Amino acid sequence: MSNSKYEQDSNLEALADIATDHEKMLAVARIYDPDPEERYLHTSGHLDKRGDIQWNEETAKQVHLDGTAYGLQLWLQRQNYPLPHWDAPAITALGQQMFDLFYREHLQTAVHWTAQAWAGFIQWTFPRQSEQQHRELIQALTALFNLLADSQVLSVTRRDQLIDVLETTQPAEDPFAAEISMEHRNEHVSNKRRLKRLKRRRKR
Repeated sequence: MSNSKYEQDSNLEALADIATDHEKMLAVARIYDPDPEERYLHTSGHLDKRGDIQWNEETAKQVHLDGTAYGLQLWLQRQNYPLPHWDAPAITALGQQMFDLFYREHLQTAVHWTAQAWAGFIQWTFPRQSEQQHRELIQALTALFNLLADSQVLSVTRRDQLIDVLETTQPAEDPFAAEISMEHRNEHVSNKRRLKRLKRRRKR
């Protein structure tokens, strides 16, 4: 959905009165869906199975619609949830993309989001964003988690766990640096072994 849709449709702001009614906002989400062509179903691979949970197209569609609706609800209730200076399409896309991502990669709907999965995502974002972009993302996700807790999608305990992940997760160790470090360690061990062999030979 292009930004012009939001700019031309003054009815979006008028929907603030139903912003807390998720069922009604699902109908609105069909209008403002950033991906009405359902590219999210086909443009990238998805996890087929995790434990007893299997990927399901109908579930993926519902998750996508829920994410779009909650993104819109977050924008319309922005006076209650401090957000970065993003426009309506960006906030809507945040909800839609996070819901899509965690179902596609982990087969997790929002009610089952885990701290471990979110920590992995936050680590992945570090090298791909500036410090300001990262701060804005954390602020927007915190607002989304608070909205989902207020909407009884997340428990307060789970909300607090996820916010703690946002605030405390550190960048993942650079895999290249880790590889170099391991090479140095292996070289050091190899040198020690060679030195021991030389000492044995001299004793003979």
